Amino acid sequence: MRHTKIFLLSFIFTLRLIFASEVKTSTDTQFFSCVVVPPKNYISLSTTNIQSNIEKIIKDVYVKNYNSVAFIIRENGFVVYKTTYNPQIKLANKNLPDFDIISFAYNESKKYNLNFFVIFEVFKATDNFKSDWLCRTSRNEIFKPYYLSCGNLEVQAYIRNLIEEFLKNRNVDGIILSEVKYPTKNTSYDEASLNRFYTRGNPKLLEWEDFQREQINKFLQDTYCLVKSINKNILFGVITDEVYKDSYTLTGVYYENFQDTAFWLENKFCDFLVVKLKDTITNSNLKKIFSQFPKEKVLIYSADFKNNIFRNLKNSVGCLVDYSLGLSSFPFFALTPKVEFKDKIIIGKVFDEKNSPLEDVWISLSFGNTKKLLYTFSGYDGFFSFNNLSGEKFEIKLNYPYSQEVFITTECVGDINILEPIIISSSAVEKEKLFINIIHPKNFSTSKTDTIHILGRTNPKNKIDFYSENFSTSVRVFPTGIFAVDNIKLKLGENIIKFNVSQKDKTSQYEFKVFYSTDKVIPKEDILEEKKPQVIWLLDEKDLLLFSGDVFELKVKAPPKKEVYALCFEDNTKLKMEEVSEGIYYLIYKIPENFSSKRTKLKIEVIEKEIERVFIFFKKEKINTNIFELDVFVEVWNSSYPLIAITTSKTTPISYSTHRQRLGGPYIAELPKGIKLQVIEKKQNNFRVKLSEYLSGWVETKDVELLREEKKPIENSILSCVVVDNKDYDKIVISLKQQVAFSISSNQDDRNSIVVDFFNSYVSANWIQMLSTTKVIKDIKVEQVEDGWARVIVYLKPPQNWGFWWDLVSSNFVLFIKYPPKIDKKNPLKNLTIALEAGHGGEGNTGALGLSGTKEKNLNLRFTQILKEAFEKENAKVVLMRQGDTNPNFDQRLKVAYDSNSNVIISIHANASSNEKGFLSSSQGPSVYYKHSHCRSLAESIYKELIDVWKKDYGIISNFNYAIVRQTRIPAVLVELGFLTHPEDEAFLLDEAFLKKQANSIVEGTKKFLNDVFKQ
Repeated sequence: MRHTKIFLLSFIFTLRLIFASEVKTSTDTQFFSCVVVPPKNYISLSTTNIQSNIEKIIKDVYVKNYNSVAFIIRENGFVVYKTTYNPQIKLANKNLPDFDIISFAYNESKKYNLNFFVIFEVFKATDNFKSDWLCRTSRNEIFKPYYLSCGNLEVQAYIRNLIEEFLKNRNVDGIILSEVKYPTKNTSYDEASLNRFYTRGNPKLLEWEDFQREQINKFLQDTYCLVKSINKNILFGVITDEVYKDSYTLTGVYYENFQDTAFWLENKFCDFLVVKLKDTITNSNLKKIFSQFPKEKVLIYSADFKNNIFRNLKNSVGCLVDYSLGLSSFPFFALTPKVEFKDKIIIGKVFDEKNSPLEDVWISLSFGNTKKLLYTFSGYDGFFSFNNLSGEKFEIKLNYPYSQEVFITTECVGDINILEPIIISSSAVEKEKLFINIIHPKNFSTSKTDTIHILGRTNPKNKIDFYSENFSTSVRVFPTGIFAVDNIKLKLGENIIKFNVSQKDKTSQYEFKVFYSTDKVIPKEDILEEKKPQVIWLLDEKDLLLFSGDVFELKVKAPPKKEVYALCFEDNTKLKMEEVSEGIYYLIYKIPENFSSKRTKLKIEVIEKEIERVFIFFKKEKINTNIFELDVFVEVWNSSYPLIAITTSKTTPISYSTHRQRLGGPYIAELPKGIKLQVIEKKQNNFRVKLSEYLSGWVETKDVELLREEKKPIENSILSCVVVDNKDYDKIVISLKQQVAFSISSNQDDRNSIVVDFFNSYVSANWIQMLSTTKVIKDIKVEQVEDGWARVIVYLKPPQNWGFWWDLVSSNFVLFIKYPPKIDKKNPLKNLTIALEAGHGGEGNTGALGLSGTKEKNLNLRFTQILKEAFEKENAKVVLMRQGDTNPNFDQRLKVAYDSNSNVIISIHANASSNEKGFLSSSQGPSVYYKHSHCRSLAESIYKELIDVWKKDYGIISNFNYAIVRQTRIPAVLVELGFLTHPEDEAFLLDEAFLKKQANSIVEGTKKFLNDVFKQ
């Protein structure tokens, strides 16, 4: 019986092999079920053993229902195939037989209709590589384990040539690259990368991390295009680390090691991503991955596969499992997905006039009606590529600085388009020079002013001397590579400017001609053919709200010497306009008392009279009347009744004037939704509102809604005040007749107090009740400031106000005042919670831009991490109000601080100013900002410590209306670390040692503030 079973099983298996294609097409599911085979599973010293191992593996993959196999052929810098391209590659075993392992495995897989992939670990290296190819730390030490540096273009060309040689000599269905990354973000300081970063390799002035990201992206794009040019049917994939680990920090989408996976898929740098999960596969982490990337572009690679997970993956492209961990049967059979190449690729190479490859040529390509622009640069071998193209006609511009630009127009009909070799004349000499990049002025050949300021960049190791016709000087090169020469005087006509660049025994010279001219270009005036009279509204109002008794003024432009009338107020009033100059008509009209008019469009009537001669002595008058409707609305409100508006925005500012600041303010008040206001004037997009007899303010029309049916004036009374205590705060309940506009502020000039002003209000309080158990409230005073303006002053016991907030409950105004934190006198920061806000963030909120390309958002984030560590060394608790490259709104940022019961908020920014008067004479130094009086002492204490580090004094700025410091719940200051727009400041802010000094000074300032407060 046992022999019979064995015979039957063998017979069934044999039939299955014979009819493989028929047996395995019983389902319509398309899915890559792929087994990854490491070298240890098939490598042997014997050819026979290798063949036997591969045969067993392939058969096992087939029998257990997988449709693809992937052999790892390059791992940790070692390869399992012979290559002639570079002798530096080590074989996995020096005694490996002279046998084509890959071709054998490919042929064996095809016996079973399996897809055959190979996996390359591309940047992992061994110690026998050139040392100048390897990643280094900022201390110039070679990073271990060894990694090739992608910022070295020779490395990129080397790997591409390896892959090209392999694919041209062997058949595969696909190639998958692994370890396409830097080992860490701080391990790529090799000399070649650094020199390119400061010179020709970084024309867009990217930050160091973005520069590294660009190198990885270029490598991947070029490799993808190369593979498709060899065989467009070869699938190209990339193995990533776990994608999207943290939904808040975005870790995994924008990798710290520069695997910019979302960018790769968006720009078609690969056919699919292989996401290598380190953790157990769950529906949750799969959901995160698939929420970020198209399911048809993602394969999951993990050792932890279970049947239910397999089925959850059926909507993705597929999965990879590790053969060495044991192979369980796949739960269903799937057809191989059809991944068609639908792209257009351009590949080219660029050379100098001596036919040598030219690297770091700046190349841009535009195509389509929208002139979409793509950018790349040439590699070590002159190689460049563009993909993800549409259309057939393309324009390519190649720029090698200080050489002749080359323009190419090409028509691409097919999928793969390989250009003829491109020669850039005069580049052979230029590429040997020590390079400088003139950043400003943009147009360096002409000037309309007699003084210019020059900003440039070079390798920081270079020495620069400047020469003009009237003066010369040595130029300081900052650690960022930035150099500047200010106030260069020009004469009319041609001016010669020279730079000498030297390093060790090498010197290069650059000469520029700048033409200064005072000639002004007079633009051509647009000539409009007037077929009919044109009416032009000359005032800036488009939606006019007037009140009875107001003066209505109007100017229009119409054909001269005509009768012109304004048809106003629902067309019920016809007002004649006077021609005050040729074609300009003017009207001034006082609106009668008790008059009103609905919102209607204004019309202008133009009457033209002509005299026709009928007989010799008889004339006839011909009258032509034209009425023109303007895009201007006019409304008149009867002033006998108040015009009431209600706030509709979450926060409605009341300003002193209609002038708006970038950050808003200064404000009289900031009102919640649902507060009524009396409108007494409209100007542009603002309503003027009455607050008291002599005080008025302005609100934007978008923040309120007019209540035209409301006829009652706004009048409030303060009825009573009751003070009670709570666990964490004292509370004051102020009883009101109705909720009205109010303002709240702190005052620590003479006595620590909080002032609440109520507008359209009167004092009629019968009593003020205060419990004896209150901890921070000392006294309350209620007074009438003027007619319609009542004030409540709350005097506090502690010398420092630790925060307050308010709430509206029915007709009550409730004020909460926080208790002071408990302070350890020996270590005042111990157990205190400090909230740190890294200003700006995310894709659309970069902040200021430094002269060398520093993005403020990144600097802020980097510094908050350093500051966090400095506070934590003092045993403080620290929360970050912005994590990663994200852009939470202000409410979300503040919620982090509020929910953690933070005691202090410190917002971190970097400053910027105009360089109009020169780059070296622009503003410098740190500054500290605050809004409320009770935050001043914290700002002063931190600033005093900062200027000891900087030795520069920009100042303390009060009344600053930034949202994070405008809130009152937590004492808050904003620190501007220095000016990114000054080359010296920017260099300081990119120096980690200096940042640590700044961080320590902020910590020390906070400690001294606490010590001073609790001594009082």
